Amino acid sequence: LMYSHDTIGLGHMRRNSAIAARIVEQNPRASVLMLVGSPSGIPFALPSGVDYVKLPSLTKVGRALWRPQSLRVSPSDVISLRAALIEQAALSFAPNLFLVDHEPSGVSDELIPTLERLRAEKTEIVLGLRDILDEPKVTLQNWESRGTNEVVKRLYDRIFVYGDESVFASRRVYNLERLKPRKVSSCGYVTSVDGPRKVSTAKPVRARIVVAGGGGRDAFPLLASTLEALASIAPEERPDADIIAGPLMDAELLRPLEKASADIGANFMKSHPDIPALIAEADLFITMGGYNSVIEAVSTGCPTLVVPRIGPSAEQR
Repeated sequence: LMYSHDTIGLGHMRRNSAIAARIVEQNPRASVLMLVGSPSGIPFALPSGVDYVKLPSLTKVGRALWRPQSLRVSPSDVISLRAALIEQAALSFAPNLFLVDHEPSGVSDELIPTLERLRAEKTEIVLGLRDILDEPKVTLQNWESRGTNEVVKRLYDRIFVYGDESVFASRRVYNLERLKPRKVSSCGYVTSVDGPRKVSTAKPVRARIVVAGGGGRDAFPLLASTLEALASIAPEERPDADIIAGPLMDAELLRPLEKASADIGANFMKSHPDIPALIAEADLFITMGGYNSVIEAVSTGCPTLVVPRIGPSAEQR
């Protein structure tokens, strides 16, 4: 069983999906059920053996502040509904392993009842963290003030860090070994990309760029600025461009981007099933600074311009 709270983007879900795919590849008898909160569900293909439960979606309006994305109910009611669905799914599925991504207590402590029930059932409970969470001082203060440290100590068996200690010393910076002595593992970076791109020796007629902003919820400024810059280049010198808005971008923002793309002959898409394949064939990738976007760019070897999100957390910067 896997849990990811995704609200702004798709990053946590894409990382969990890559892990789930490798689990069922290595063990064909395994089943993985994912609990996801993204408004789009899971917009990419899942292998046999992996399925998901869509939880009512939330919108993050500040650090630790959430409201319903679509339902006309109170924040407390939607959290109660999500908590009940999570607990029932966990009890019915009866997992051997529960892998929780990023939020140890879930949104507004919605995971606590499920964690306590699974602890009583002797289920292995693991917390998976990307290597960079937020400004270290902010993360340490928040985990202490919200009781997250005690939740991890009491209800989790292990912590997996999706990173490399030689790049960013997550265990030391976030004091993780104080929470789980000898139970913190650095797993390396997680991606579905198999390896570096195969560089063609044929000289392209025109350079090609790919522009993407992850899930797209806050990608409009990046895409609009890029299209404006492309429009300023003479047509005969302008590179070919794939503009990928992201499945979570608001409909009213898609229209001006689609028009601006058409005006300069760029290929506009709301989403694409295999962005790493596009990146691998590109001369330049322009993206925001999310974990998956950066790791995929590094994995393919494509030159990349990163424009990090300015908030609400400092993780992308």
